[in-house]
Formats: sequence, C-alpha cells, structure tokens
Amino acid sequence: MRRAAASAATPAPAPLIGMERPLEERLREATVLVVDDIATNIKVIAGMLAEDGYGVKVAISGKKALEIIPVHRPDLILLDIMMPEMDGFEVCRRLKADPATADIPVIFLTAKDQTGDIVGGLELGAVDYVTKPVDPAILKARLRTHLRLAGMMADLKRQNSAVADNAQLREEVERLSRYDLSAPLAEVIAAGEQLLADPALTAAPARRDTLQRLDEAAHRALRLASLSLELCRIEQGVCQPGSEPLALNAMLARAAATARTHPVMLPPAPVTVLADRTLCQTLFEHLALNAAAHTPAGTSIVLGAALEDGCWTLSLEYAGVLPAAQRACLQGPAQRPAGDNALPMYAARLLAQVQGGALSAQDDSARTRLLLRLPAA
Repeated sequence: MRRAAASAATPAPAPLIGMERPLEERLREATVLVVDDIATNIKVIAGMLAEDGYGVKVAISGKKALEIIPVHRPDLILLDIMMPEMDGFEVCRRLKADPATADIPVIFLTAKDQTGDIVGGLELGAVDYVTKPVDPAILKARLRTHLRLAGMMADLKRQNSAVADNAQLREEVERLSRYDLSAPLAEVIAAGEQLLADPALTAAPARRDTLQRLDEAAHRALRLASLSLELCRIEQGVCQPGSEPLALNAMLARAAATARTHPVMLPPAPVTVLADRTLCQTLFEHLALNAAAHTPAGTSIVLGAALEDGCWTLSLEYAGVLPAAQRACLQGPAQRPAGDNALPMYAARLLAQVQGGALSAQDDSARTRLLLRLPAA
C-alpha cells in the first residue's frame, strides 16, 4: 500500500484476481497522512507510527493536506479538528465530496470530546475519532482496525468489478460461439484445396505457391480462432470438455504435419487416452508449431510415449532451450502472459489441465523436453 515518492502520482495497475498480496502484508506497508497545525503533535504521532513501520506523510494545515492527497494518496488520514483557516470538519467534507478521495478513511484527532462534535464528525464521513492527548495503544489499535476494514472493502470492490468483467466476457464468448467461425474458414480451405488439385497449376508454379500460402494462412486462422474461443471458455470456467477414448497416433501425425520444416519422429507404440478430440488436436498442433518455431530448421522433433500409473506421458523433445517466458507459463498459478510469444505454452497448459492432464518442461543448455500427461483409456 505504501508508494514510493517518485511514482506516487501514477496509480498502480489493478491487480488480477487471486494475484493481490495478503491483506496483512499490505497493512504493514500502509501510508498515513497526519494533519495538524502544531509541529510537536505531528512529531509525536509520526514517531508512534514509524515504530510500527508505517509510511508517514504530514501536513501543517487543512489546505496543505488537500494539496498533498491527490499527489501522495494516503491509505488513512489522521485529521486534527481545531485548525486555523480551514478546520478538520471542512477538510473532511471536501474529501468525502470528491469521488477520488471519498473512500480514504479519516480518523479525527481532537481535544473536543463533546457528543455533538463527535457525532458531527462521524456524520461527515469520518470512521472514528481519537481524543488528545493521544494514547499510543488506542491510536494504533484503531488505526489497524480501520486500515484492515478499508483493505477488505477495496478487495471486495475489486472482486465485484472482476465478477462484472467476467460476466461481460462470458456474454461475449457466448455471443461469439453463436457464430460458427470455423464454417467460413473451412469453406476457404476447401476452395483452396480444389484449386490446388487443378492439374493446370503444374504449369504455373508461382500461382501454386501463392495458393499454398493462402491455404496455410487459412489453416492458421482456423487454429487461432478455435484456440481463442477455447481459452476464453476455459478461463471463464464454462468449457465442458468431452472424455472419450482417443487413439492418438493418427492425431499426432496430423499435428506433426504442421511442423513442415522439421522431421518429426512419432511414438511407435499405440497410445489411447481419455480426452476431448478437438481440444487434443488443438493442443498437439500448438505444441508442434511451438517446437518448430524454437528449434533450428531441419533438426528433428522427437515424440515419445510411456504408460505409467494410469496415465500416458507424451514427451516432445527438440534442440534449443525453452524461452524463459514460456517456462514461466508452466510454473506457479496459470496466468495469461502479457506477450504473444508465451501464449502457445500458456494455452497448451490450460488445454492439458482442463482435460485432467498436466504439462511440464525439462531443459538444459542444449535441449528442451516437454512432458504431457493425459489419463489413459
């Protein structure tokens, strides 16, 4: 929660759900603004807060506090009531009237203990009050309580916002799913295959090369469209994969054909798993294409298979080291990577997990070995 002065004016990006640090850890780094027109009071209170590791900002007037807060936004404000020119009530009134600062908890520091003053301050939006002279134990206890409450409310707002965003994304996925993106792409591919089968193209190699590139681009677009939709479904928890016995050898051969610039050695033994046919085909194609993209042209990609503990472990081995961003996608919580280079490995991991499997990597200074586990049929 504490922010360095150099970057205080720049709002921190909203954290991903599940990626926020624990609340108690954030509380230990809170920043408190102390507003009092008496320097001795500020010094005493700032010393108390510094003992507990809080970051402290100070203002010697209400006007100065209103100038500081937009630039160095505190997590809580300790606000003296009795100040010249602009008292604490007016400062609190202005803070609560501004949506940008209305949620910052304010605790009044006051020598006035009349019921009317206390009630008036609370009605303005203050969360609590502490009477002067300040008792350190009481001040720290109330400060911790309201920092914790503010942190919990901020977490709740983020979660509510994420729920709303997820609902909107789910609607978008459902809307996209109503349009069969594969149908028009399949028509393009079919038309391209018919043209490529025309014997007259043998006399026009340049035209044949152009059609071949168009055919490859259409297949690539079909794979990407399918992958994007499935990733959204998996991330939103609405993917319902099938589970049927699948003989993988022919499927692996089709996936290997996508790595056109590399010979692919397939496992000799028959492999049958319990999985979803479409998701498996997408998974294998992306693993093959990713391997081809990160190993020298002409070198072999080797697929192996071993049955152990009711699961098939498919290994994919090739020359070269797995990029660090892709390796990170296979470790820790699954998070969509910021860059496109790591997306294939992130997608492969999710496609494996949603089918009850797992994907991991072993690499050294020369080779990469991916291990894909899927339930055996």
